[in-house]
Amino acid sequence: MKKGNTVLIIGAGCTGLALAHGQKKVCTGCFESRRDMYFQVNAHVPTKDLDTLPFHNGRTGEIINGIQIGKLYRLCRSKLQALLSAGLDVDWEKKIVDIAYMGKRLGVNAVFDDDTEVTGSVLVGADGGRSSVRSFLVGPDIAKPTPID
Repeated sequence: MKKGNTVLIIGAGCTGLALAHGQKKVCTGCFESRRDMYFQVNAHVPTKDLDTLPFHNGRTGEIINGIQIGKLYRLCRSKLQALLSAGLDVDWEKKIVDIAYMGKRLGVNAVFDDDTEVTGSVLVGADGGRSSVRSFLVGPDIAKPTPID
């Protein structure tokens, strides 16, 4: 393990990978439960020339504002993830099963389903809308995604 502050990133989607690049000097590792990242948006489907990006009230779902934006461009997510994972040591097929906070000076311990453990100063949950990290921290009932529509 690297000396000093270390960051554990749970989730190797676009956000987790981008964060890992920014944290290379202190990042112990990026961990992802799936190797096959199969989410896809068809990059060839045209978008509108002018569209509105809405901002919703997270509690009520009501649209509280919107920004008019010009033409959007779609990305092939799997290609973006391949690009972002270049130069990173991603531990694939590492499903997190527990998190243990060990105190201010000792950090946090991530436990995986293959019985391995990794310790860091900080753990970042970048594992998506149905985050296991959030579930461990606040409990599964509170962690459930809340629909806004």
